Amino acid sequence: MWLGIFVIAISLLVSTYSIYLCYKREGLYSTAFFFSFGAFVYFLLIPSEMIIRHGIKLPIDLQYSASTPTGQILFYKIAFIGVTAILSFTIGLILSGFKSKAPDSISQAEYVGKNRAAGNLFEKSTLLLSISSIATLLVLFPNFLPAMKASYASAYDTKYHNPLPTFIYEIFYISNAILATLLVIKRKLVCFIVGALLFAGNFFLTFTTFIKAPAVVALLGCGYSYFFLMRNKKIAFSLMFVGIAAILFVLMPMVNIAKSPVARESFAKIFEYYVGNFRFTFMDTDASGPMEATLIAVSDDSHLLLGKTYIDGLSLFIPRILWKDRPLDIAESFARDHVVNWQPGQGMGFGPIAEAYVNFGLYFSFLEFIIFGLLWGVFWRVLQKATSIFNSPVQFDIIYRIVGFYVMVQFFRGFIMGTFKPVIMILFPIMISTFFIYFLQKHLAYKSEQLVDK
Repeated sequence: MWLGIFVIAISLLVSTYSIYLCYKREGLYSTAFFFSFGAFVYFLLIPSEMIIRHGIKLPIDLQYSASTPTGQILFYKIAFIGVTAILSFTIGLILSGFKSKAPDSISQAEYVGKNRAAGNLFEKSTLLLSISSIATLLVLFPNFLPAMKASYASAYDTKYHNPLPTFIYEIFYISNAILATLLVIKRKLVCFIVGALLFAGNFFLTFTTFIKAPAVVALLGCGYSYFFLMRNKKIAFSLMFVGIAAILFVLMPMVNIAKSPVARESFAKIFEYYVGNFRFTFMDTDASGPMEATLIAVSDDSHLLLGKTYIDGLSLFIPRILWKDRPLDIAESFARDHVVNWQPGQGMGFGPIAEAYVNFGLYFSFLEFIIFGLLWGVFWRVLQKATSIFNSPVQFDIIYRIVGFYVMVQFFRGFIMGTFKPVIMILFPIMISTFFIYFLQKHLAYKSEQLVDK
């Protein structure tokens, strides 16, 4: 028991130090903070629970492979890698030179004054993207949303077999969250109400389509808005933990209820089901699938790939329509090898700890996270430079903390190269829409000047 508590204590110390290192670069709502939070959820809570429960029957429901090992030594390995991952990622991020403006460091006068034009530009571009994406979805794919609402299994089957409408749907709720954040931080009552309704729309989508992503991006936008509007840092920091607890112990159980067999029944039946099936274990969270894959990976010391997964992962950037015989990525290959009665689209969430272990082993697994932190920082630094034409540091930071953090959630369930493909795909239409509005405004201004001269 005490060893589990010790793991949690060390994790908190390392996380606090990592957040401190990035505080002057990004503020409290930083990349290091979000990575630490994700590492706790996906890397450390389950191993800590299993170490604390040593000698007690492990509350593990094996979802994929009946032969998944569950020895205590494996949880110690995972906890060790998880703790070193937090600091290693922060080191890689700092080495990249990436910085973003802290939301709590921006005065309202600075935002309204220097960023008004940029704010209007991004509001128009995200509004255009949101309307065009939902219109395209309803007109060209009218059966997509009804299929997503049918059941939890139907939603994921629909996503796998319909990549184009799934992508359009993703663009819709992400642009919705960005627009909501842009409106809320304007501190105008009407804008605040409209932004709040847009956030509520994303939460509604999660509870009606069985897909958590709309609520996730809404929470990320709410997080930015919270730190932007809350100027008392001590209060902001204190209430932040209340929010984290609410997410872990209230919102996530509510999502599990939405996925339960009685999700469409009366409140009384839902309550009865939840109470009857209640148990306190982090194995009921999203981290359970990746943890099972990680347990299998860290139990195999046969040979090291020494970064081969990074080279193989580059093939992901070539669409399968252009390369029909494209090799399987490590996640799909791993799932096919270990999932009983594997079906297309079914995966285990082959996470970064598993990739780190098969590449570098236990003692050099930290290299995975230094590499990821470095690549992540360089990617966003290049994009930051490319978008400087808009003179919009605040808007860039909002996009970073919504799109970037959203994709980072996928990193905790995936591998390095599998993380950069979705971030590029999501940013592409956002940038196209923004450049379109930007040059359209320039063109109209030029035409207006010509008319005045005449």
